Amino acid sequence: MKVKTLTSWILLIGLTFLISCKKKEVGPDVRTMLTAKWWCHDKKQLNDLNFNADGAVQERFEGNVQTGRWTLSADKKTIEIIQAGGNNSGTRTFGLQKVTDNQLVLLFFGADNTYTKCQ
Repeated sequence: MKVKTLTSWILLIGLTFLISCKKKEVGPDVRTMLTAKWWCHDKKQLNDLNFNADGAVQERFEGNVQTGRWTLSADKKTIEIIQAGGNNSGTRTFGLQKVTDNQLVLLFFGADNTYTKCQ
């Protein structure tokens, strides 16, 4: 009887260990999807954006390009852009609603703003 009980406990502990070691699903890297491409505002009313992997950002509107710095929050839900000059001086924070290889949705001005990869 003791051997049967011991075997049951070993099996129970083994199953618990296996379940707890289940691999976590890893999605695409948000930073990689954001960088190395220009994002164009779907309605052409807001700046086009280009996020660089080194933390630099360019914003383009009507042929004028301004540069600054950007950061992605640890939870990957917020983008902060810091501009040094032009009409957008200062720090702006955007909610990151969605990012895929071809679409970016940012929450600011109280609404979702959709961008697609510029052609």
